[in-house]
Amino acid sequence: MAVFYSKVNGGPYIKERKKIFARHFPTVAAFLDLLKGKNFLGEDSHTLPVVLLQRLESHLMLDRIGKRIAAWNPNCPMFFIHDNLVVLEGYEAFAETIIKEEMKKCIGIAPVVAVEPWTSKAA
Repeated sequence: MAVFYSKVNGGPYIKERKKIFARHFPTVAAFLDLLKGKNFLGEDSHTLPVVLLQRLESHLMLDRIGKRIAAWNPNCPMFFIHDNLVVLEGYEAFAETIIKEEMKKCIGIAPVVAVEPWTSKAA
């Protein structure tokens, strides 16, 4: 993650990790450096790759996965909390299937999805 979040000219820790990353993924490393360079206003834009990934995740979760679940069952309540999709018990298997299918369609990889009950702990 340091490669994505760092400035183009980070410290020694970042530079070492960027070298390792670039050795394995040279095209991606060059593209990240391009994105992190000066934007059209002449300002550094080292946060751009992270913002783009956040927007991609938001699009996938809300516009694709959420809409598809709502089309399947308009009465299925959904809550998006950070990187989580919360659905009522009984809907989790369908939600997991939709998440995997939409991610596979959009980015070519089906994620590992952890299904956990949401319980409140007694105070």
